[in-house]
Amino acid sequence: MAIHFHIAAAETWFLVPASVVTEHLAKATETELKVLLRLLHGGREADEQDLLRTLSLTERQLKEAVAAWISRGVLCMEGSLVTLAQPPLTFAKPERRTAEAPTRPEYHMEAVEQALAQNEALREVLRRAPQALGREVGPTEFARLYSLYDYYGLSPEAILRLFAYCHALRRTSWMSLEQVASNWQARGISTGEEAEKALVDLAARQRAEGLVRRIFGLGDRNLSPTEKTYIAHWTGVLRFEEPLLELAYNRGVDRIGKLSFHYVNRILESWAEKGIRTLEEAEAEALPPRRAAKKGARVVDTAQAASFDTQQYDDWSFQQIYSQAKGEEPS
Repeated sequence: MAIHFHIAAAETWFLVPASVVTEHLAKATETELKVLLRLLHGGREADEQDLLRTLSLTERQLKEAVAAWISRGVLCMEGSLVTLAQPPLTFAKPERRTAEAPTRPEYHMEAVEQALAQNEALREVLRRAPQALGREVGPTEFARLYSLYDYYGLSPEAILRLFAYCHALRRTSWMSLEQVASNWQARGISTGEEAEKALVDLAARQRAEGLVRRIFGLGDRNLSPTEKTYIAHWTGVLRFEEPLLELAYNRGVDRIGKLSFHYVNRILESWAEKGIRTLEEAEAEALPPRRAAKKGARVVDTAQAASFDTQQYDDWSFQQIYSQAKGEEPS
């Protein structure tokens, strides 16, 4: 009965299963090793007659050598084919490593009192904490409040503003205080002036987002980061106010049949380039006749970040409307 070998192809070098060396090398005979190496080297081209000729073996010797490697689990039979056995895959669990972020130290009241004795301004701010937060502050938490200065790097004035901000939000737990302090630390905010500016900017962003949310009819759904970036650009950089934002929204929906932040942005950018700053100027802007809407068009909220294809369509629509006003041919 002929034996057909089916081993992975090899070219100028070949691999040997690790178990041959680690488990079977000492017990394998010279003939068994020669047969295995010749099979591994020959790969798909390995042939029974070739092995008999090159190794000067009898058929019995060849079959016994192959049977030995099959019994050891190095080779296996797949029908009439002899092939390499797949060793069981064992993976050592990787050592779990977690990034060691700096941890806030624990402060003891005795050490805190000694430090406050040398810092009158900080001592006064922390003494006023219960009044500023509108709740009692126990000894353990009082020691933690010291970390706002010692660990998070906030000045006494910045700590006062932190207290006022969290009290206004009705979020005065230590966890809430620490979250804001950590955010300010990451942004390099440490002084009272920097904290005040951060709070003013935050309030302005929140007012602008509320305004756009109302004009665009977005309800209470969360704004995406892209949408927030657009709003900050319209109100903080271009400095457009409610009348022009509302007109841009209405024109966008009227022209393309849907809400698109990207399209509204193109309208507002166009007005900024033309120096249009008032509602009267925007309404007096010459526009070509409105293109007929496609049958079955409906208003769809696509305020989320537009896909590439959608933005291409919005750009095309914008050029169809605004480029013709300047005597250009639509692309």
